[in-house]
Amino acid sequence: MDNFLEYHNYLKSASKLGYLYKKYFLHKFLLKLTGPSFLDVGCGIGKILELGSNDCLGIDINEFNVNYIKSKGLKAKVIPNTNVFPIEDSSFSSILCDQVLEHIEEPTILISEMDRVSKYTGKIIIGLPLEKGYKADPDHCKFYTPKSAIQLIEKDTNLKHKKTIFYPFPLKIFGKFFRQQFFYLVFEKVNE
Repeated sequence: MDNFLEYHNYLKSASKLGYLYKKYFLHKFLLKLTGPSFLDVGCGIGKILELGSNDCLGIDINEFNVNYIKSKGLKAKVIPNTNVFPIEDSSFSSILCDQVLEHIEEPTILISEMDRVSKYTGKIIIGLPLEKGYKADPDHCKFYTPKSAIQLIEKDTNLKHKKTIFYPFPLKIFGKFFRQQFFYLVFEKVNE
């Protein structure tokens, strides 16, 4: 529990520059992918939820984050120890999972849950750090290339890769030099 409170406080202590970058650049970019209504998996303190519609929902394993989000009048739920999302099947047309997978040693349940709660033809957007960003955080436990992440996410799911976007610079090579260079994978749930 202490780790959850510590991490919650860490998220709240973001720099002013980081806050402005996320609010005016990164989150606006992500909203173009998700649309105004989405499920935010691993929502942290819910900064992107503030920019979405009233239909948005954040879920996180950290109850301090969830309580903080609720105190701001936004919707959030705790992911229980079973890792099964407290959400009905086929509930969301758009799901965002940004900077989460690299923190999880075994993400199979998380991926299958995103598959379960997404509607057919729904979009799932997964954001991951590149080399420099991955190495910058000691809390990261698994590194993914776009290819390895696509293989993991498509395995045993109905999720099919549609495109890869490098952000904020349009090339993967920038990930060797800049911590804030990410890649975003866009998947669509298909009926097979």
